[in-house]
Amino acid sequence: MALGVGTRLGAYEITGELGVGGMGEVYRATDTNLKRDVAIKVLPESFAADVDRLARFRREAEVLASLNHPNIAQIHGLERNERTTALVMELVEGPTLADRIAEGPIAPDDALGIAMQIADALEAAHEQGIVHRDLKPANIKLRPDGTVKVLDFGIAKALGPQRGTSDPHIPSLTTPAMTEAEVLLGTAAYMSPEQARGKPVDERADIWAFGCVLYEMLTGQPAFAGEDVPTTLARVLANEANMKSLPGAISADARKAIELCLQKDLNRRIADIRDVKLALQGMFETAPRSTAGEETVGRPPWRRALPVAAGVVIAALSTGLTMWSLTRTSTPGLERFDMTPDGGLTVFSAYSSVAVSPDGQSIVYAGIPPKLRLRRLDQLSPTTLADEGGNPFFSPDGAQIGFAAGGIDNAVLKRVSIQGGPAATITKLPRPLRGASWGPDGTIIYGTRDPDSGLWRVRATGGEPEMLTKPDPKSGVVYHWWPEILPDGKAVLFTMVGASEQDSKIAVLSLATGKQRVLLRGGVSPHYSPTGHLLFGRAGSLFAVRFDASRSQIQGEPVPVQQGILTKKIYATEASLASNGTLLYLNRPHTTAPERRLVWVDTEGHETPVSIPPHAYNQVVLSPDGTHAALGIAGDKAVWFADLKRGRLDRLPADLGDKEPSVLFFSAEGRRVASSAIRGGRQAIVWQAIDGTGAAEPLVTFDDASVNAVIAGTLSPDGKRFVPTVSRASYDLGIVSVGDPKSYEDFLATPSQELGAAISPDGHWIAYCSYQMGTFQVYVQRFPKGGGRNLVSTKGGLYPHWSADGSALTYVRLDGLTPVGMVRVLVTGLGGRERSPTFGAPKELFPWKYFFAASGASHFDATTDGKRFLMIAGGVRSYEAGRLVLVQNWSEDLKRLLPTK
Repeated sequence: MALGVGTRLGAYEITGELGVGGMGEVYRATDTNLKRDVAIKVLPESFAADVDRLARFRREAEVLASLNHPNIAQIHGLERNERTTALVMELVEGPTLADRIAEGPIAPDDALGIAMQIADALEAAHEQGIVHRDLKPANIKLRPDGTVKVLDFGIAKALGPQRGTSDPHIPSLTTPAMTEAEVLLGTAAYMSPEQARGKPVDERADIWAFGCVLYEMLTGQPAFAGEDVPTTLARVLANEANMKSLPGAISADARKAIELCLQKDLNRRIADIRDVKLALQGMFETAPRSTAGEETVGRPPWRRALPVAAGVVIAALSTGLTMWSLTRTSTPGLERFDMTPDGGLTVFSAYSSVAVSPDGQSIVYAGIPPKLRLRRLDQLSPTTLADEGGNPFFSPDGAQIGFAAGGIDNAVLKRVSIQGGPAATITKLPRPLRGASWGPDGTIIYGTRDPDSGLWRVRATGGEPEMLTKPDPKSGVVYHWWPEILPDGKAVLFTMVGASEQDSKIAVLSLATGKQRVLLRGGVSPHYSPTGHLLFGRAGSLFAVRFDASRSQIQGEPVPVQQGILTKKIYATEASLASNGTLLYLNRPHTTAPERRLVWVDTEGHETPVSIPPHAYNQVVLSPDGTHAALGIAGDKAVWFADLKRGRLDRLPADLGDKEPSVLFFSAEGRRVASSAIRGGRQAIVWQAIDGTGAAEPLVTFDDASVNAVIAGTLSPDGKRFVPTVSRASYDLGIVSVGDPKSYEDFLATPSQELGAAISPDGHWIAYCSYQMGTFQVYVQRFPKGGGRNLVSTKGGLYPHWSADGSALTYVRLDGLTPVGMVRVLVTGLGGRERSPTFGAPKELFPWKYFFAASGASHFDATTDGKRFLMIAGGVRSYEAGRLVLVQNWSEDLKRLLPTK
């Protein structure tokens, strides 16, 4: 049964909902006796009617409560009344390991640190004869202080077999815990072969699952996963994990430990988790050792001890940078340094952020505030080269730096000397820069966000640019970005950008003939290494493949060579390679989702909390009757549905693709919600039922490959048309007839930005926002044919909403792009398409203090009577400080990992 906020269960008072799954509903609660927060797991109601099962569960819970270890979430007790049975557990704050893996593979050192804490938890449980049986990333929490907590020890067994199962050690695949699709899908990929066959299990089942979890941390993908449960279980039983997907940077010890954990034959699998820990620590030989004083053979560089001279000084500088001195050994070896620039880095800007000079002795980065800064390795502090700038790149001699400046409408390409001085403008850009490379002949080749052109070439001293390529959207290529001129200046590598990273391609362009050739698929941001390799980004890692630059041909298959690199949504892999083999990259920062909450706000600014649990909400759309809401949660690839009266939150099950969806609008009767989706590698809009039944139904799939996102939408009052905001080179408004997926046509597409439409109650007018002179303004014009444009806002506005009778428009008033308040404009003369309505002066309702992003998505919604607004209140997403990582002699390791001869 669902428990509302304020419900008492013994000494525990429910304060919010944490989640719902096949093993029960989980709530946040307060222990009124001990004044502490706890988690309450309410078990399925079938327990109350099954006396034998409940008694067995109580016995198992007593054993589980005996576990007391810093890496195990403890069970505090068991509560029961006439209808509810619940476990009281330690409340563990922080994301799950599944949340962390969803951001991409975890760097080997970090992954092994997490794995050792998981192993410690398993060891403590196994010593007491307790087997987890359901170890998976979703059952592992990462606390903000770095502690790893394993949840739900033994719960699968405690909940497990139905009455009549002869062997209590056999986990039935038909138990309530396993019939929930989400739980079974999450569990099947980590089941050991014997568990999948329904045979008795022991500690070795946990060791198998441990191997699966470690594999997934390192690769970002499950070791065994299929489209559905039967396929997944079949792969567990028949397939071997693809060990080639493991990063090249992990040690032979770790690789061997994973192999031994994932042995299908129980007699060949490691039988004790303590042995797994020893293997990961390198206590067992996996390769011959060399003689004393020589380097260990066969062990990757990240596990070698690097010689560090006693004279190396680590000092905290006033700029926030770390100072180091370079002490070289007689034998070239890796030397790795981490730097935290002052104020951090603009890691989530629309530009690439870092570059290393050809000699490896200088780095340039875009700092915060967005100033272009140069740091020489022999200097203690950075120098500022420009007051704004991004996408830096060096000239071949390292004496100058090219960079981008300006905004959407005034982007320019500039250059500046590394000695400082004023920056010179090279050329104006049609759209913001997306990569540039400085060739040996004094020309610069660059890409922009303009979909009507590809790569351009211009003299570094200025002049008229020359267009070199033009993308073909019909082939699925939207842009040509991130060029890198090969050392001989005869060809250039670049990215053919598709609908996703998987659809993108690394290509080469001959500058003599103009001929383009695809080298490989599923990669971005190419770099050339003088070692005879082509480097590129894929899934947050740097991959390498052998490359014959003289013939522009790749040889063999790509392999991962560096983990943990930030890859932006604009297909920029934040890495730069110097001619001398020094690698500079920006690490992928760990993000912490904010705890935002929903609140009702009246026209005077008075707030009333909504009793659903806090999450990283970033979108909200109200149902027509105002009793329910469709929500987007940062980092989640689904739409959530909230019952605002009962305080219940559910995740809708439809598969929407591999990116966060935009929540668009409810159907006229309120039984379905529309959202963006990915279908066949293209952007789409789909319906799904709010009760979670049935598959998502397509409303429109965009054949135009230049449509890279759908960010908002509005439905006409008669339910016959809707207007989506689509993202191409700019934001445009379209129009679609419901029931006719091929009916899409542009409604308003200009070089400016138009977004956030709202159709009037009579269906004859449409309000929307357009970017003009440094801010957005609200306009109203006729619908569906257009024309008769009226300016409504006076000082900037975004997110217009009509009242139900059309007598008022509300919108967010802006100061530039900063929200300052909610305002209302009275409307007269609405009710026909012949004469234009008139609009009164804006009246401020209340100051703005809520979640906001000028993206056009639905960050708040209003009831039809215009008297209440459903707002998102709370913090912003927090990030670790961006770290630059410099690896000297990195190319020497590359040659060892992937020899060219």
